[in-house]
Amino acid sequence: MHVIEVKNIIIPLFAFPIFGNLILWAIAKIGPSYKNYSLLHRIFRTALVLSSCAFAYLSFSGAGLHACGFIVNPVTSALSALTCLVGASVLRFSVRYLQADPKLPHFMSDLHLTLAAISTFMIADNIWLFVAAWVLISLTLHRLLLFYPERPGAKAAASKKFFLARASDVCLIGACVIWAFVLKIGAFSDLGGLATPAQDGAFNWSLASALLIIAAAVLKSAQFPVHGWLVEVMETPTPVSALLHAGVVNAGGVLLIRAAPLFSHNPSPLMLLGCFALLSMIMGTLAIAAQTSVKARLAWSTVAQMGFMLLQCAIGAFAAALFHIIVHALYKAQAFLSAGEASPDLTEDARPEGSVWPSVALILACGAAIAIFAPSPDLALSGCALLAAISQMSARRPMASLAAGVFLVSLIGFNHLIWRIGISMPDLRPHNGVLDRLFSLGLVLLALVQRALSAPSLAPIQKALKVHARNGFYINAVLNRSLSL
Repeated sequence: MHVIEVKNIIIPLFAFPIFGNLILWAIAKIGPSYKNYSLLHRIFRTALVLSSCAFAYLSFSGAGLHACGFIVNPVTSALSALTCLVGASVLRFSVRYLQADPKLPHFMSDLHLTLAAISTFMIADNIWLFVAAWVLISLTLHRLLLFYPERPGAKAAASKKFFLARASDVCLIGACVIWAFVLKIGAFSDLGGLATPAQDGAFNWSLASALLIIAAAVLKSAQFPVHGWLVEVMETPTPVSALLHAGVVNAGGVLLIRAAPLFSHNPSPLMLLGCFALLSMIMGTLAIAAQTSVKARLAWSTVAQMGFMLLQCAIGAFAAALFHIIVHALYKAQAFLSAGEASPDLTEDARPEGSVWPSVALILACGAAIAIFAPSPDLALSGCALLAAISQMSARRPMASLAAGVFLVSLIGFNHLIWRIGISMPDLRPHNGVLDRLFSLGLVLLALVQRALSAPSLAPIQKALKVHARNGFYINAVLNRSLSL
């Protein structure tokens, strides 16, 4: 009886963001103006925030449930809480941002449909339902990217994104075809029951599907060398940029986390994923320091952060990758929605005087101490990641850096809590944690190189590196030429 009562509560709770967005999509589609349903829209946004609180509670309660092709577990609950919170923020901002635009109802209808697809994607367990949501997200986002079709830059970037998205769709569908018709698997929850790898001489279909999943994730998350579209879609409305960078681009990481059991028998493809992710993280981190506009820095930041998140998946730290998705999505949504309030101190002229090397030495010493003496590899990974972020902040805002240091302890504790509650996904990392600690220290070193590019006086080699980094090392130009864009 208790199980029936729980199902009667949980199933409508998870269905609410999906059907609520679909209802408002239909109303916005047929309604003559936004004013006709503004009150209903406010109620819905409030309900989304309350739902995010309920989902957050379920993510820690460990509740598990399968119904109607969906799954409720700590992972999907945390992702649903994130979707509701970011969705409510973007919806509220969109109303104010486009209140004088006559195309507001059309924009809101496409936005609601996109949020419904994302909500479905986060909790889908059936592989074909997951594929349908994956494809629908891309198609509805394409309409949002072309909200101003008269802008040639937006049109070219959306066309490139559409082409790459179809390639990722083909990869995901190919993997699901192998699962369904060869391996006889119809849901992500069944991946844990995969048989052992194929014997010598037999084709390893499981390995083939793992490679296709990695290809789909790299294409979806704008990783090297197909990252260019993400830094070009700057002419789209700000709410779309916030939703793209805080939600849609995370789809590749979500796919890898949901398919994590697949790699317990096929860990070798993760090395390939690590190569793409590492290159993306290095290139994005260096490019950030060379950009002159706020939105360009945020876009390159997303490329680097997605590389970092996929690199966590590559070393088998899937729970840490989930933590990264949540924190990055909240930060990037806030950053884009407040981009218009950016302070002038973000310009090159506001860089501090004096040498950066004393602070570089101090940060490097702290990073080495965290990487070596942290009680667990998980804490070393989180501590060095956040120390790298603080090293950038300290150049301009010393007091904010101090506050971030306090926040560092809280975030490390939260990450440790995620590991303690035992999220149901495999941990494929070496037991000694040496790889994690070396990666943690390398992350701090990369941040220090970026810091050196922000110095007030640059050596000739630094100036040359900065010019190349500002242009993304010309990788995107080569891709544009090959696609004739």
